[in-house]
Amino acid sequence: MRRDSQGLAPAAGQPSREQLCNDKIARLFGGVGADVATNLDYKIVLGKNLGKTIDRSDHLYKDGVFHIYTDTEGSFDKDVPLYVPNGAKFRKPAKRPHGEYQDFSGEWKNEFVFNLSGQYKGVSIFFVHVAGTYGGKHGGAYLGKEFINSLGHLTRNQNADKTATQIGFIGGLAGEGRGEALRHTHVVVKVKGVRTDPRKVFCGF
Repeated sequence: MRRDSQGLAPAAGQPSREQLCNDKIARLFGGVGADVATNLDYKIVLGKNLGKTIDRSDHLYKDGVFHIYTDTEGSFDKDVPLYVPNGAKFRKPAKRPHGEYQDFSGEWKNEFVFNLSGQYKGVSIFFVHVAGTYGGKHGGAYLGKEFINSLGHLTRNQNADKTATQIGFIGGLAGEGRGEALRHTHVVVKVKGVRTDPRKVFCGF
């Protein structure tokens, strides 16, 4: 993931603008070692990282999405914290109950939605594949009690920069690192209800 979306390589020894943005998003939303993809994603076969990347811009930034991995290998055996920026308010998605659900293929997933505030006012974040949950048929109906209380207020640790609060761990229910995927959380970014390039929201692209 060391190339710009335009395919231009950075100056020798320097990370690309896109990589700097990915790193910024990873620091905001993930714990130590977390890795983010907004355009070039890992090439995966049978759950293995082949050490190559492919252009998945249609699935990622062009659709208002980024993937956050436990690390560059999407390791299954690591519980890496997942965060939301401070001041976020928890809410239920309008079209289905929050938490655990079955997608069109019958696969179990979960989704938790937060409205942001402050410099990110008007932004909503949809987290799909969150670990550290409980309840429901597969344990993904609710955020863990150690992360959110009965009033919907976040109660857990902050990230190293004290800019975000933990909601769980990266990769749960279909993002847990089995099958065709490395362990990751799929994150949808909307501005006033419209899917928006996360690089524009968090990095000013």
